[in-house]
Amino acid sequence: MKIIGCAFIVLCAAALSGCGPMPTRDSIMDSWVGHSRAELTAHWGEPTSEFKNREGMVVLTWEDDWDSCIQIFTVDRSDEVVEWRHKDCPIS
Repeated sequence: MKIIGCAFIVLCAAALSGCGPMPTRDSIMDSWVGHSRAELTAHWGEPTSEFKNREGMVVLTWEDDWDSCIQIFTVDRSDEVVEWRHKDCPIS
């Protein structure tokens, strides 16, 4: 019985190690830099809010009511995501 238990643990560890590390919120958000606004909203849905800043770039905000996380992307005049940030998001 002990051998079966050890074999099960080894198989589980091998299966999980093939999956690689889980992406973080930062790595997911960073992956959108360089993508178009259309691609971003097609994937994320319509933003909770948006406004144009002094430089003429559009700031798109998605707010999550569940954990009070605010995720913000800035899109330049050519509609390309150039930066992001988040506020009050759990560490991921």
